[in-house]
Amino acid sequence: MPLLEVTGLCKRYPDGSRELVVLNDASFEIFEDDFVGLWGLRRAGKSTLLRILAGLEAPDSGSVRFDGIELTTLSSDARVRLLRNQLALASFGWATHRNRSVCEHVALAACADHRMTGRSARVLARRALHRLAVVECAERPLDRLSLDEQIRVELARAIVRGPRLLLIDDPPVLQSPTENTELHELLRSLGEEAGRAVMLSACDTAPIQHVKRTMALGRGRLRTMDAPGTVLPFPDRTGTGGP
Repeated sequence: MPLLEVTGLCKRYPDGSRELVVLNDASFEIFEDDFVGLWGLRRAGKSTLLRILAGLEAPDSGSVRFDGIELTTLSSDARVRLLRNQLALASFGWATHRNRSVCEHVALAACADHRMTGRSARVLARRALHRLAVVECAERPLDRLSLDEQIRVELARAIVRGPRLLLIDDPPVLQSPTENTELHELLRSLGEEAGRAVMLSACDTAPIQHVKRTMALGRGRLRTMDAPGTVLPFPDRTGTGGP
């Protein structure tokens, strides 16, 4: 049985006098230990899709089933409770809390499970920071991090509760080619860890070159390329600017 099953997903937004179709009849499955890349240009709807999968936004129509449970019929509170320790979304639109340390920032995500003590949460936070190779930043204020460190801290925050499905929304491009290569290798290692499925969205093919399966989103249409290791040419050679 798929860990996540999406059927006929549709989402539209008003855009002046017309409607912007972000998702039109999107259907796919994600399995245990899957590693899926989602490619699309900016504003193609990748973030919207991931937010719907995370239970943070409702579709206009369609079905989203996580581990056999239909999410679209649940209240927002019920979705959050169900997915709290099952699924995590890593996004990178930071709101810096100047007086908060890195360890506290990650530990607060662990404390979303209200049975977690502060001490246990900090232990999990340091473990996640170590996994993302930024444990040396644990006591540093959030506003004293480099872009690379910020990305790794947000990934640590996403994995701190050991989610079964990790959604990673379009990590920023770093200035250094070496840092970019190291980040892509880190994303690859997260996608290859046993016991976790990963869906990684990107505007470029470089972050998703090692995924098991690739999907492309454009003009509301979601296309799936099931051949392992297949990626789309970038930029699009058809001259249309997208899929």
